[in-house]
Amino acid sequence: MTLLQRDGDVLIYGPWRAPVAGLELVEERFGTWRARGWAELRGLGLRLPMDEHYGQNRRTLREAAPEVRFASEWEAGAFPPAGWVPSGLALVFGVGLTAILAAVAAAWGGPWAGVGVVFAGVWGVARGRDRVTILPEGVRAGPAWAPTIGWERVRTVSIAPGVRRSSVLVEGEDFSAQAWVPTALLPALRGRLSRLGGLRAAGPPDGVDARYALWRLPALGVRWGALAGPVVFAVATDAPWRWIGMGLVLWSAQSLLQAAVEARATGWGAGSVLWLTALYALLVAAIGAAVSGG
Repeated sequence: MTLLQRDGDVLIYGPWRAPVAGLELVEERFGTWRARGWAELRGLGLRLPMDEHYGQNRRTLREAAPEVRFASEWEAGAFPPAGWVPSGLALVFGVGLTAILAAVAAAWGGPWAGVGVVFAGVWGVARGRDRVTILPEGVRAGPAWAPTIGWERVRTVSIAPGVRRSSVLVEGEDFSAQAWVPTALLPALRGRLSRLGGLRAAGPPDGVDARYALWRLPALGVRWGALAGPVVFAVATDAPWRWIGMGLVLWSAQSLLQAAVEARATGWGAGSVLWLTALYALLVAAIGAAVSGG
């Protein structure tokens, strides 16, 4: 890959050359669809990819134009969620699908079944938007309501790199927190950890807690796969409600499994234990209503 070079007052990037004086702003951005980051050099018309050489290219820019501002979508500390689609689109799709499932569940098993599906579905949609936020006062990993762990209470920050997304596990003195960040933004995350918290991120974590943290994402996705099969059969048979009911039962069981994984991985910090308890109570209420015919 090409390195950005400086020759006096001129920046050189392969065959491209431009005067440093024309640089107005460096805007760092991330594209969810392709899971790639880049830096727009405003005023010069050049886009630098955030590849393995970007750290060195960034230092070259800093040295060449120290007065030029670097702006980014995560400059306030909140890194974007590491989803396959933009978070806004995922939110609309998840809420819409949950509403459809809740209506079907209510028609098949009564209002308690519909409430349980809404509760489980909305939680899954919300946790799919988990992100890592690194602030001057500490680090937060998880949903927007997760508490911030002060730097003085952070034991370790471990990163398990992946191809598209990477797991970040924050182990504090009171509880642990975990979320994913786009792999392309790991250099920016490591740099912010070092600057604000004086921490150096460790490698992939070990232990039972770490395994549960890595199982969170598969557990979140498996339940939708468990629902897909029965729904396909429901469309192709003369007894659709039977297969729909079977799919909802499987989906509910997988939701409880996912809740247990969440609770074991992150504990009380993001409300996972409370959610598991409430979801279990709703399931018992739905079963009781179905048995009693109410």
